[in-house]
Amino acid sequence: MKQRLLVLAAALVPRLAIGYVNFGAVDAVVNFRNTVRLLQHLPVETPYLPGIELWLWIASSLAYFTSLPVMFPYKLLPIACDAAIALLLYEAAKDRRDGLRDGLLYAVAPIAIAISAIHPQWDSIWMLFLLVALLAARDERDASSAVAGAALVLSVIAKPVAAPLALVLLPRTRRGVVAFLLGACGAGVMYASILAATGNLPTLDALAGIVRYASGGVRLFGFPYRPFDRFWSVVALAIGAAILRMTKRVSRDEAVLLALTASLAVSGLSIQYLLWPVPFAILAGRRRFLALYTLVAGAFVVLYYETPILNLPNMENLGAYGMLRRFGWLSPPLPPRGLQTIEQLLGNYAIPLLCLAFVVWRVTNVFRRDERAPALPLAPLRRVLAPALVLLLLLGCATLWATRRPPMRADAFIQRVVQKIGAYDVVPYTGDLVVRRGSRIWIARSFTDASISAPLHIVLLGLGWVAASAAMLILYDVRR
Repeated sequence: MKQRLLVLAAALVPRLAIGYVNFGAVDAVVNFRNTVRLLQHLPVETPYLPGIELWLWIASSLAYFTSLPVMFPYKLLPIACDAAIALLLYEAAKDRRDGLRDGLLYAVAPIAIAISAIHPQWDSIWMLFLLVALLAARDERDASSAVAGAALVLSVIAKPVAAPLALVLLPRTRRGVVAFLLGACGAGVMYASILAATGNLPTLDALAGIVRYASGGVRLFGFPYRPFDRFWSVVALAIGAAILRMTKRVSRDEAVLLALTASLAVSGLSIQYLLWPVPFAILAGRRRFLALYTLVAGAFVVLYYETPILNLPNMENLGAYGMLRRFGWLSPPLPPRGLQTIEQLLGNYAIPLLCLAFVVWRVTNVFRRDERAPALPLAPLRRVLAPALVLLLLLGCATLWATRRPPMRADAFIQRVVQKIGAYDVVPYTGDLVVRRGSRIWIARSFTDASISAPLHIVLLGLGWVAASAAMLILYDVRR
């Protein structure tokens, strides 16, 4: 229990502290826009299945009725799910010593901290349930297979990225496949029933829109960053990973890692996609790759939030390093002009080519050396389910709390948000370097007034964190 608490604390403390003091990137502001739409009884603008509306309502209640910094409540669910991933990595290892190291490696992973606490994005939610499905699928018993199917459906509800990975998760036996499908169908029917009862069942046009978004979506960098239809390429990669798993060349864990990493190599990317390989590289024991990936992708992520132009204008994301006023000195000054070139090299070439090289190296090795997937340790199902169940319990308590608050009006909510944004050292941006015309955005004031920034600001601290995290990964691998 002490080790689990240590992993949990190591994950929560930096995420909560950083999430509390910083403003957030474009998605933080989009949360407010969607909350206003929710209060006006309009559909929220997300290219995913319905469900996030519940958290928007809870977070908006926390933002409106409490004295918490206005951006912080929206980060709590991604942060909690990210910490739960660290706990699951602890449970997945073959012994407590390896589990403690794996959990701590993810707890301090700079890319994970940036995406869940600084940006923030929702990817830790779907990745948590995918990890539950993976660990449950290690045990071929019917109950575990059913749990794996249900967890996969929850992952797809959070973000449909996981849908093609069903091919990788399928059990080896016919009976296991039946149990897996029954679990998936049970979760799907329950979800559809809730949507139907609340009048939120998506139409065929809405589902087609999700597929269209999966084919295109937001693409800011990558090789190439404006590629062909990526939907079918991702499906093809999942099929290839499933074949490697079915022929026992790689484990399920590594099959998922290969599918996600290959997707980064051939697709246009957004910043949150860079989180995908991190927990699965730890799970599959590919720490040397993760060390190099952390150096390259981690440096890109840290510099991303101070780069005004990447391939496209990036001003919408320059609020990420805005801080509460008493921490405003942590915000960086406007970077030198050469930073755009460095970020383009890292994002358009170094990251995709590194991912492609890793995938080619692994696939070549498993055939050249005739490798077979190693046996994976089994974690008790109750321990696999415990973090997710605790999160669902907390979510239920938060829902009950929100129902006891007075109803909010959209105009009052907007007024309250604008007032509380004044606690941050940010300024509205009114220039032309925006992707969405007419969108209201904020950037760190240090980008317009360099005198408020200290010599040791968050970018330098972040780059140091990246280097230290990569060194930890290498040291751990060498000692093993």
